[in-house]
Amino acid sequence: MNEHSCLLSVIIPCFNYEAYVGEAIDSVLAQQADDVEVFVVDDGSTDASWDRITAYGDRITAIRSQNQGSVSACLTAFQRTSGQFVYILDADDKLAPGALALIRPHLRPEVSKVQFMLQPIDHQGQPVRAPTPALDPTRTSQQMIDDIVRRGSYLAPPTSGNVCRRDIYESTGVPDYERTAVDGVQHLLAPFIGEVVSIDRVLGFYRIHSANESGFAKVSVERLDRVINRFSNRLAHLRQLLDSRGVAAGVSFRSDYAYTGELVMIRAIVAGRSPTRQELRSYLAALEREQAGLGRRLRQLFAMLMYALPLPLARRLVRFRLNPLSLGRLQTVIKSLSTGGGRRGTTMNEGKS
Repeated sequence: MNEHSCLLSVIIPCFNYEAYVGEAIDSVLAQQADDVEVFVVDDGSTDASWDRITAYGDRITAIRSQNQGSVSACLTAFQRTSGQFVYILDADDKLAPGALALIRPHLRPEVSKVQFMLQPIDHQGQPVRAPTPALDPTRTSQQMIDDIVRRGSYLAPPTSGNVCRRDIYESTGVPDYERTAVDGVQHLLAPFIGEVVSIDRVLGFYRIHSANESGFAKVSVERLDRVINRFSNRLAHLRQLLDSRGVAAGVSFRSDYAYTGELVMIRAIVAGRSPTRQELRSYLAALEREQAGLGRRLRQLFAMLMYALPLPLARRLVRFRLNPLSLGRLQTVIKSLSTGGGRRGTTMNEGKS
C-alpha cells in the first residue's frame, strides 16, 4: 500500500440529497485531517445537490455522473482515489466530531476493516432509537467468519459505519445483482483477508427517513424477491472471491438461512396469502441453528403469529416488523421485562427509504 499517497479516501455518493449532503461534507471537513481526501459523487441528481456540492470548491473533488446507482457511482470515484483505506459515507449521514482521530490508530496494513456504532437520527437530526449495532471490540475475524458460515452475515453497521482497506474494493467490481448497496460482498470479504476492528462507540449518525406505516406501501413481492436473491448472490460472489484469492477453501454456505426464511414468510403475506407450514418449519429450523436467547424467542413468536393470524392482522404485524423504529419501541418493552438480552445488529430494516 506504500504507493498510495494518503491514508484515507472518503467517498460521498449523492442522489437528490440536497437537504443533507452539506452536513455530510461538513462532518468530514471538520475532522481537520491533512492525510484525507474527499470525493463527492452526484449520481445524476435532479434537485440542487450539485450546486450544494460545487459550493465547496477545491476543498473536495466533485464528480458528476449520469444516474447509475450508488455502487457504480462509488466505484467511479474509487478509480480516482489514492487512499490506503476507503470510507463511503452516505450523503444523508454524517461523521461525529473527532471520529477520525479515534479511527486513525486502527488503520494499519493488517486491518481489512474498521467498523463503529451509528446513532440513528430522523430527518431533523434527532435521535430516534438506541445506537446500532452493539459491537463487541473483542470479537475476532475468525468469529465473524464463523457467523457468516452459520448465518450468512455477521454483526456490522450500515455503510456509513465502515472504513475498508483499499483492496476490499479493488477486485469486486459492480455485480449484476448489486446496484444500490455498496456494503455487501465487500464487507463479507473483510474478515477473510484481514483483521476487522470493532469500535464500541458512536462515531457517526445514520439517518432514517421513513418512520411511519406508509413505508409498508413500498414493499412489494418484486422488491422482496430482489432482496432474497441479492442475499444468495452475495454469498455466491463471496465464494468466487475466496476461491480466486485462494483463501477459506473449506468454507461452505447454506441455501436456507434464517434471514431469507423470514423474508419468504413476509413475501407470502405481501402477496396476499398466509405462509405455508413448510415455510414456517424451514424458518424455525434455521433459527434453531443460528440464534439463541431472547432474540431467537422473539423471532419465533413473530413467525408463529405471521403463520397463525388472519391475513389482515398478519399484514399489520409485517408492517410493524418492517418499520425501522419498531425495534426501538420493542427494546423499551423488553427492558421492562428483563435486565438481560442479546446484542443488537443490523437487520433488513436498516435500509433507507
